[in-house]
Amino acid sequence: MPWTPAGERWFGVSPALPDAPAVAAFPGTYPAAMASLGFLAVLREMLAQGLPVHRMPLLDGDPPESIEEGRPLRSYRLVTVSVAWELEAVDAVAALRRAGLEPDPARRGPDDPLLVAGGALTLVNPRPLLAFADAVVVGDGMDAARLLARAALDGGGRRHVLEALGALPNVLLAAEADDGSTAQRQAAALPSYSTGPGPLSSPVVTEDSAFGDAYLVEACRGCPCGCTYCVLRRGRCGPYVAHDAATVLAAVPEGVGRVGLVGGGVSDHPELERLLESLVARGVGVTTSSLRVGALTERRVRLLAAAGARQLTVGVDGLSSELRRTLGKPLTGERIVELAETARGVGLESLKLYVMYGLPGEAPGAVEEFAALIDEVRRRVRVHVSAGPLVPKPRTPLGDAPFAPAATLRAVRAALRERLGAIVSGLDLGSIRTARREHALAHADLATARRLVGIER
Repeated sequence: MPWTPAGERWFGVSPALPDAPAVAAFPGTYPAAMASLGFLAVLREMLAQGLPVHRMPLLDGDPPESIEEGRPLRSYRLVTVSVAWELEAVDAVAALRRAGLEPDPARRGPDDPLLVAGGALTLVNPRPLLAFADAVVVGDGMDAARLLARAALDGGGRRHVLEALGALPNVLLAAEADDGSTAQRQAAALPSYSTGPGPLSSPVVTEDSAFGDAYLVEACRGCPCGCTYCVLRRGRCGPYVAHDAATVLAAVPEGVGRVGLVGGGVSDHPELERLLESLVARGVGVTTSSLRVGALTERRVRLLAAAGARQLTVGVDGLSSELRRTLGKPLTGERIVELAETARGVGLESLKLYVMYGLPGEAPGAVEEFAALIDEVRRRVRVHVSAGPLVPKPRTPLGDAPFAPAATLRAVRAALRERLGAIVSGLDLGSIRTARREHALAHADLATARRLVGIER
């Protein structure tokens, strides 16, 4: 049955009319879909081209149905799927089966929907998507979105659309893919990712989103830092591009009460203070992606508080100062405590710290050093710690590092729980099993990817 999400407001485009030929699917729930700028930007672009497109959160409903009309997946001629994380590919395949659609593109027929996938996962490994999609867009998807919209409006047949897609330099076709050509095309596409058109922005705001009612707009793309574990590290996906503040501000429509500034290097934006000042002057609240401790001056923290922030989310990454240095992120405990002091001074209530464990060279004393640091921080503000195993990603300096042994990870996890459980306001230690599956998919070849996502049982 169709349903009307609470409090939706549309900007710049209108929701699709009945009998849409296309659906934008997301391998998650509605709140997660409405917090995914990649998913929303493709939706906006296809609607702007005049193509009626419905939405389908694949984990809402069994079988999944479109929001606008309650239609099944098989009733659409074109299906786009935006995937950000390795395990979402597994969820997508399971949802296709529940929807009654053959998940193996080699076994689908001419009357089945054309399925095109993309998203941030392609910056890591597009092969899990090639296991179930007819075509995969690596990196920026705006050119492909425009092409798909025009082809669908023109009534182009399946073969014609695939040929046109295959002519784009960043598109992989499942029927032609092998590991060698996939690696070559991904490598060629990555450097142009950060220079794609922007800023991207959302077409819709909803109360029921993982970001609340924030209007999402891209502040920057890529990252200027060289952290050895990061897929967006300096130069890997092109240069760091900070969108001009005037352009970002112009992308925020009147009537928006809160904005989510999106990007891997938001805290390094050279005009961040101007962005925050301008939005606060308009009476607009601001939320951001995770921030870099070293870039958070007192003025920036004060502006974030003025923009409605009650918590800062920052990456600490290593349990000790030495580990952070080896990651290319020289961050001392003293600087983190200083940030906590600053946060308390401007009225912020808490810090959320992201940290990884199971890193190469992680000494037994690292947990004790981290626990001592957290004890200092929590004397100033409330602390929430989110910790998870390091998952080395391809084409990064740590890409060939082994995933840490399960026994090692369990021991560190237990030590963190023992030392932090009573002194933090929240503690999330992640799943070792999930991280191991993520690592396997990140490094999978085509045959392994098919098995891991569930195409071959």
